Amino acid sequence: MRVTRIGAICSLLLASAAGLGLALWPCAYRGVEAAGGGVPERQFCESLVEANGMSVLGVLVLPVGLAGVGLVAVRSRHRGVLVVVMVVLVAFCVLALASVGLVYLPAAVALVIAVVGWRHAPSLPPAADDPSAGEGTWDI
Repeated sequence: MRVTRIGAICSLLLASAAGLGLALWPCAYRGVEAAGGGVPERQFCESLVEANGMSVLGVLVLPVGLAGVGLVAVRSRHRGVLVVVMVVLVAFCVLALASVGLVYLPAAVALVIAVVGWRHAPSLPPAADDPSAGEGTWDI
């Protein structure tokens, strides 16, 4: 369970760092603006929010929210929710691979590690003084 918890925490931290980095990176877009008519070319540099507006923050917050839900699922021991969140985050990374998906891929990999590292508590064999000892099969 420790690997699962660490994976979920790392996923949230990586997704948060990626979201903040993408939102605040001063030169996410670089380009050259040519007006024509003898006017010299102008180079420009814009952040993701400057180029696309505030609506892009919704796209950047989605993976962070998913990683947060994954951490809550680990803490409340809901493996099914964690698996669904992992699938959705991996799908987001694949669908947005051409833009921001690659940046969130480490967070998705951390959630995959959290799902793979999930362990159920092993069943304990009956005590020696238990009258039902020896009945049935027990995995040790």
